[in-house]
Amino acid sequence: PITATLYSIFDFENSSFFAKLEAKVNLAGVLKGIGPDGKAGEMVMYFGRDKWYVHCGNPTSPIGLELLGMARAKSYFMMGHDLPAFPEPPKRVTDIIGLKSVDRSRDISSLAGGTGVAFGASLEMDTGNIQFLMFYARFAAGLGFDVMLKNYGNSSCAGEDGRLGINGWYAMGQAWAYVEGEIGIRVRMMFIRGRFPILKIGMGTLLEAQLPNPCWFHGAVGGYYNILGGAVKGKCKFE
Repeated sequence: PITATLYSIFDFENSSFFAKLEAKVNLAGVLKGIGPDGKAGEMVMYFGRDKWYVHCGNPTSPIGLELLGMARAKSYFMMGHDLPAFPEPPKRVTDIIGLKSVDRSRDISSLAGGTGVAFGASLEMDTGNIQFLMFYARFAAGLGFDVMLKNYGNSSCAGEDGRLGINGWYAMGQAWAYVEGEIGIRVRMMFIRGRFPILKIGMGTLLEAQLPNPCWFHGAVGGYYNILGGAVKGKCKFE
C-alpha cells in the first residue's frame, strides 16, 4: 500500500550530488496519492559547484493525497536555484469570480535570479453527485495559497533608483478560496429525461501581493446564482 524509491548518485570528479525520492500511496482506494498509480509526489535535490536546490514537489506537480475520492490536500516546498515562475490561480476560482485572465504583466518571478524559497498548499473537496430519491446535489469548496521569496541580485525597476526589494530580495504571494453548490431534480419519463437544476450558486475570492519596493496589491471577489433553471439568475464581480 505504501512504497518509496530512492535514487542517488555522487559525482566525485565534479563534486556534485543528486538524489530523487518518489513515494506511492494506495490504502485500499481510501487514501491514495493524487498522481498516476497512486503517486503521492517526489523530492529532488542537487548540490554542485555552480548551483544547488531542494524541490519537494512543485506548483505543477505537487505532493498530495486524496481521501475517498472527495478531498484532496496538495503542497510543495522549493528552495535554492531553478525556481519556476509564480503559479497562476486555479481556473475554477477565476471562472467563478468572472476574471477572464489574471494580469501577469508585473510577474517578475521568471526573471533570472539567484536562490530563493517557494511554497504553497491547498485543500479542496468535491462531493460529486449525491442522490436522494429523485433529487441530486453536489457541493465543492477549496482554499489555498502560494508564496515566493527570491533574490534578484542587482535588478531594478525601470525609471527607479535602487535595487528591487530589500537588498535584491522580493516577495510575491496569492491566496484564494471558493465554494460552489447545486441542487436539482432527476427526471426519467418517457419523453423527458435528464437533470434539471433547481439552485446553482458559487462564490470565490482571490488576493495577490508583491512587495516590498515596489508594493503592489490586487483583490477580486465574485459569484453567481441560478434559480429554477435560469428563471432568476445573476452574477457579480468586485476588484
